[in-house]
Amino acid sequence: MLGAGLTAGITIGVLQFILNMTIAFGAWMSQADPFYAFYLVMLPNVLLGVLAPIISKVMMWYGLLPGSYS
Repeated sequence: MLGAGLTAGITIGVLQFILNMTIAFGAWMSQADPFYAFYLVMLPNVLLGVLAPIISKVMMWYGLLPGSYS
């Protein structure tokens, strides 16, 4: 699960960065430092890709299932 979450986070982060730099930002809205913009896009995606599988694994250990009230 961790590998899949990390792969998905990195893939979506790269796609989001490419779309931000080519489509979403006009010439007057371009980032001054593309490396910093890449860091700002990738950091939340990678953190989410790592934390979500860990939280779900801990919930499985304790038998906490979403939607179950027993």
